[in-house]
Amino acid sequence: MSPIYPFLFFLSQQSKYFPIQDSILEILSRYPHNHYDDILNALTELDSEIIFKTLELINSEKPPFYETRLKRLRYGEPNYPAEFMQILDPPLVLSFLGEPVWMRDKIAVVGSRQPSQKTLWWLRKELGSILSQNDLVSVSGGAIGVDQLAHQASIDLKMPTIAVLPSGLGNLYPKCFQTVSQDILKNGGCLISEFSDDLAVRKHHFSYRNRLIAALGKVSIVVEAREKSGTLITAHRALEMGRDVFVVPGHPLDESFRGSLQLLKLGAHLLTESNDLSFWL
Repeated sequence: MSPIYPFLFFLSQQSKYFPIQDSILEILSRYPHNHYDDILNALTELDSEIIFKTLELINSEKPPFYETRLKRLRYGEPNYPAEFMQILDPPLVLSFLGEPVWMRDKIAVVGSRQPSQKTLWWLRKELGSILSQNDLVSVSGGAIGVDQLAHQASIDLKMPTIAVLPSGLGNLYPKCFQTVSQDILKNGGCLISEFSDDLAVRKHHFSYRNRLIAALGKVSIVVEAREKSGTLITAHRALEMGRDVFVVPGHPLDESFRGSLQLLKLGAHLLTESNDLSFWL
């Protein structure tokens, strides 16, 4: 493994990183191949103090990447997802398992961890049609509920799906995702994480994960969202990026759909059947 990956991971953890983030990203874009010494020299010219502190951390702490089966990508490499380069806070380093199917057309699908029965019926009836008719890779977060159902819809169609996870790929979350993850890989999809290999999930990881899901989707589908839910965070990030968001509606007295209805008031598109997406895909 190139030493550039742990170096950039520790670099991004420094408090001084964010004030000079744009300059760091510009340097990394100039070096599409992992010429570690050239990148290190350029970064040292930018700010030697933060670079030397990062090198000290590497020597004193456990390396963040130990899983040799995982593949790595850093900002500026040719296969790094182009969508991540368009957001304000792109991950410097990604780990992934499987195939880089993010280069295909993708649709983000997010929703409740405890979807209603009617939502389950809608997903079974319409999501497969949306994916197959438009040859789309689904993107979701691997969580119980709508996320795993979205991944399963692709698996059932023998189509790839992308799971962006809120934990390291050596410590999958949730634990029940283990079986689904194997099916994703067998089916030509992939798992993505910006976290160190053994890092367990933490509360703030979900919002980090959600911004990447929103970025990858050409459009986002919100299947069912309560107020103040993680699903709404993903939808708002997509809207901030100028992406179209489609919402499956629900009854105004149903708390499970109050967040969904808020999105419709903000200008999201109504989605009731697969044909509603035909103009945007």
